[in-house]
Amino acid sequence: LVLLIGISQYANLDDLPGVRVDMNGHRKLWRERYKYRVLPEPSDAIWYHKQRWSMRDVEMFIHSKRCELFDATGTQLQHDALIVIVGGHGTDTAIVPSDCDLNGVGQNLVTIAYLQDQVGPMATGHPRMSDIPRIFVVDACRNYLDQKPGDVALFSSIMRGVVDTLGDRDRDAQANAGTPRHPLDKTLVCTMYGNSPGL
Repeated sequence: LVLLIGISQYANLDDLPGVRVDMNGHRKLWRERYKYRVLPEPSDAIWYHKQRWSMRDVEMFIHSKRCELFDATGTQLQHDALIVIVGGHGTDTAIVPSDCDLNGVGQNLVTIAYLQDQVGPMATGHPRMSDIPRIFVVDACRNYLDQKPGDVALFSSIMRGVVDTLGDRDRDAQANAGTPRHPLDKTLVCTMYGNSPGL
């Protein structure tokens, strides 16, 4: 299951029209090439064309869509992985929503750690959430609010390497079957940073 959050319009910051292009590219890649279910779907009038995402919107989307990992009874997993892809402005540790207040920016940021927690076994109430990999790809400007011209830092992860890494973790888990696992031991965070247009 892939969740897409593309924040391209802002009240107090520069808009990011490239985010829409990126989200369309991700949708095509994951749905057509890898045959994943990608949300939001075209039939979802609330979320599909959304460009302005408040902090509350991001929270509501994650909360409403994480249940799609399970069947109608809410007990059986029907997907073998969760990939959350976010595009927009950001800081070192957080995503900047559309309604960011420049005078009180720290109060309405959405931290990446918070998003990770919201799809973990504790927040969902499903212990089996620790049985599937949860991958976060965050394509956001790092330190947007105090960046310097030309300052660019980019880190990218090749998905083949991601799959290999998760496979290694599964093999390690099988080898240490008697050892309790940390609830987030299958969470892999892939972060892409860029401070220049087009990255």
